[in-house]
Amino acid sequence: NFNDARERDGIKSAMKDIAEAGDTKYRFVLGDSAENEAAIKYFGVSPELLPAVVLHETETDKKFILHRAEPKGIASWLAKYDVGSLDPSFRSEEPPKSNNGAVKVVVAKTFEKLVTGSKTDVLIEFY
Repeated sequence: NFNDARERDGIKSAMKDIAEAGDTKYRFVLGDSAENEAAIKYFGVSPELLPAVVLHETETDKKFILHRAEPKGIASWLAKYDVGSLDPSFRSEEPPKSNNGAVKVVVAKTFEKLVTGSKTDVLIEFY
């Protein structure tokens, strides 16, 4: 939800400017969270942190979320994505403060590093 029409129009205008700037690889969809609760939940957007911009990599299903989006910050946020300096958004517990033993606790935020990026064989138990 937008606080007012000016906020909505500002974000819409920023997206339009980016889309018309030339060779962009982005496609934008603007929606109202009250009418799209399923999408809000699917993308992991926190309703209390709206408005938000979500970048969704369909090939990997990774999602990048800019909560409390402001028109002036959208282009620079996308530029950070373009150079690989944004971290994907996950629903995840925080990693444990100490995780140095032979048996590790893996959460969504550490899965790639500890499991798929490991140089050794990994046996993982899900529960």
